[in-house]
Order: sequence, then C-alpha cells, then structure tokens
Amino acid sequence: MSVHFDSFLFYCESTVFEEPDFKGYMYEGSTNGGCTDVPDPSRNCIGSMKTTDCIVIYEYTQCHGRSDKHNGYGIVITSDEHNFTSRNFERLHRLSKIASFRDCTQLEKDSQVHLDFYDGHFLPFLTYRNVCTCTLLPNAIRHSADTVTLNLLLYGKCVNLHYEDNCNDKPFQIGKYGETGNVDTGSYQSFKPCKLPQHCVIMNAVLTQLEPLNDIINLQNLTNTVTIGATETFRNNGGGTLEEDYSVEKDIEENFQFGFAKEFSQMNSISFDVGVKIGVKSSFMGGLVSASAEIQEGLSTKYQSTSSSTETKEYGVKRTTKFKVDKKVIIPPCTEYKVGSTVQVAKDVEIDYRVEYKITGFIQPNIKMKSTEIRAYLGGMKYIKDVDEFTVLAETTALMKATFGLETFADAKGAIIAPCLKVNKQLMYKPRGTLMHLNNSFMN
Repeated sequence: MSVHFDSFLFYCESTVFEEPDFKGYMYEGSTNGGCTDVPDPSRNCIGSMKTTDCIVIYEYTQCHGRSDKHNGYGIVITSDEHNFTSRNFERLHRLSKIASFRDCTQLEKDSQVHLDFYDGHFLPFLTYRNVCTCTLLPNAIRHSADTVTLNLLLYGKCVNLHYEDNCNDKPFQIGKYGETGNVDTGSYQSFKPCKLPQHCVIMNAVLTQLEPLNDIINLQNLTNTVTIGATETFRNNGGGTLEEDYSVEKDIEENFQFGFAKEFSQMNSISFDVGVKIGVKSSFMGGLVSASAEIQEGLSTKYQSTSSSTETKEYGVKRTTKFKVDKKVIIPPCTEYKVGSTVQVAKDVEIDYRVEYKITGFIQPNIKMKSTEIRAYLGGMKYIKDVDEFTVLAETTALMKATFGLETFADAKGAIIAPCLKVNKQLMYKPRGTLMHLNNSFMN
C-alpha cells in the first residue's frame, strides 16, 4: 500500500496559445504506489506539466521505456513545476510522449549519487552508493571489457564515465536529463558525478575581518522609553535636611540576532582568526558589545565540519538584563520631591558588516580541495584572491539585528510644603527647581 499522495497534472498545449502557459486540455492523475498509465489522447500532448512531488515519467505504458535497449528507462522529475513545449521536450528529456508515471523510489529522491552495474544476464553485480569522487571499476571488470557486457542502472543523477582510470580524460556523460533505469555501457575504467553534490564538499571558513559599515546609528526613531517603577514621593516636614534611599529596578528583555548572507550558507564550519571580533563603532551600545562575544562563541560552537551546507548561518542571544537606579535623595527643609525613573530601549537596531574570510575545503572522505576547485563553489560570494594553493580569500556580508536597553534616567519635581513653612517661619527656603535629573544635587 502506498503512503504517497502525490499528484501529477499534465496540460496539453492549446492550439491558440503557442507558449506553454498551462492552458488547454488537462489530464490529472494521482500515484497509487504502482504505475499509472496516462490515457489517450493525453499521451501525445506535451505542452506543459506540473507535479507536487518526485515522480518518474515514461515514454510507454506500464512504466516502460524504449523497448529496444531501454526497458525500464524513465525520467525523474523532482521540481514542483516543469514548463515544457512540444518542440523542446524530446530534446530536453529524450521522450516523445508521456504514457505512464510512478512515484520515485528513495534512491531517486535522494540528493546523493547512486548507481549499480549489472552483467549481461541482469544479475546483481556492483553497487555504489553516495559517490563523491572518481571511482575505479574493479580490475576484473576493467580488464575483461571484451567478455563482460555491463548495463548501468541509474537513479536520476548524472554520471561521467571515463576510459581512463583517473577520470582525467573527456567523459561520456549519461543521466544528465534525470534518467533512471538501465542503459548500456562500454569499456569504461572509472566514473564520477557530473556535478559534485553539495553534501560531498566540506567548506571551512576562518573569519579574518568583520567590519561594521554603520558609522553613525540614529536611534531617535528606534528608541522607546520604559518606566522602571511607580513615582515615589519624599517629604521633609522638618527644619533640617533629610537623606532618603531611592532604589528601583526593571528587567528588560534583550534580543541579539547575527546572521550571514544567504550565499555563506555553503560553509560548514565557522571560526574566527586571532583578534577578530564582532564589534560596533558606537561606544554607547555597551549591551550589544557584551552580547557580541557570546554570539561569536556560539557561532564557532554551533557550526562545525559536520554542519549542513544549506542552512542559513546565524546565531541569536536572548537574555534578561536588570536595569537599576540606586541613589540617595537629599531633601531640603519643607520640601516635597516626586521621583520617577525610566530606561531607554533601542528596538530593532540593524548593523551591517563586511566580512572577509579564508576558505579551505575537503571532498569526502578526506581529499583536500585546491583553490581552483573551491572557487567553483563560491556561488554569490565575492572572490578576492587565492591565498595559496588550497586557500581562497572571499567576501560576504552579515547583519546584526538587536533590541537592548541603553541607559537609565531619573527625574524629580520639587514643591514647597506651605504648612511646614508656617510652622518653621525662620526657614527662608526656595526649592531648587521644578525639574531635576540624576546629576542634580538632590541625588548622590
């Protein structure tokens, strides 16, 4: 019983519309764990097609390929949408029509390169899984090519077949259209993937420079004022000066997220050269500076050589920071102070970075990549230069996004206590002001 619920939609090209825009007669079918035949006349309509998951399409019914040499020969379709016209479909996928389809097997769905060799009697012969490098056929096979007929069983991945045993000669390429099934081979000596699968490559990045690009960050529109505590009232009804303790605190949730550009995802491991730090140019961002050290350590720990080469490389820190105001309030005679305090919180501050890093690489299991090979995997990263035969210097970008507390403020409003003055007529006192801050003399 099949557990798949994949569907296959096949659209004939309209006689009115020359472009394959998914219009016209439509056939829709679903896989059921076995082979599904496409009814006539839909088989000869190859205008455009869609599929929700991996399927294998065949030129003939009952999931058969060409009857002369390619029985069982099909094409693996893994994309969510294929947009083909009847004029280019056969050239691209070597099929003149689609007569049947089935679910992909796990080997066909797998991103790894797998293949098998069979002898002329179609008996199991040689099995290769997760091929990453140039692989030699056994001596007995290579030296008896005239007496042993080999068929190659593909699983939808392209393979280069070589007449020489080091894969350095011009290859015969097979499977480049996603073929799956058995095909004839000649007297080849070695083989390797047409394109090295990403999982076969281990790329290591050593960050040599992290330069913040924001010289001045304007926090005016990014700052919120948060009250630390309720306003407290201090009264002095006597003739002498009083001293009171003022102490309030508040927990602020801070969040720091540091991430590299998408193309940097190809890196498996991340480390930092000696002296390289995630810094900022603004000295008032003390909280951000302290979090940067934790982020840097987290990146180095999280991303090792076994890390995925497709996930976005990022690390975040969430923490609760206590902001506190702890002062002495000096209250003159016959005076009342109302004291309040706040903390300024910067929200969603963004800092851009220019990143330079050295790249070294290995092809599994442990073949050191040359700089020329590394450059082929740079993708959207900017190449700077070759450091040596096995190291490349490249450049990318990164972004820090942070919400954090900045600093605390305390305000006091003073007023004369009139009844107190009547009792203490000898006091000739005037309040020091109606608005006072931390640096005023009413606090120490």
